[in-house]
Amino acid sequence: MIWPEYIPQWYVWVIAAFLPYVEQFIIGKSWKSVYKVLSAVGISVLVSLGAVYLGGKFDLEHILVTLGVIFTLAQTMYDAFWKDILS
Repeated sequence: MIWPEYIPQWYVWVIAAFLPYVEQFIIGKSWKSVYKVLSAVGISVLVSLGAVYLGGKFDLEHILVTLGVIFTLAQTMYDAFWKDILS
């Protein structure tokens, strides 16, 4: 099987869309960009672990899929929507 037969629950998409807003309280504006990226990835990993656990599919395959969805959507939402609002 190339792709997992798992589609993240609707709440994963909602959390990822609002994650950049939450990250603004954790990530400092004066931080170097490498620290901002590492923090965003770390927060995405923690949120992914929680979402997969709540979804009842706690294994590596589902964690990686959910992490990919959360991180990608959060960064896309930041660039498309939150960047202008949070700046």
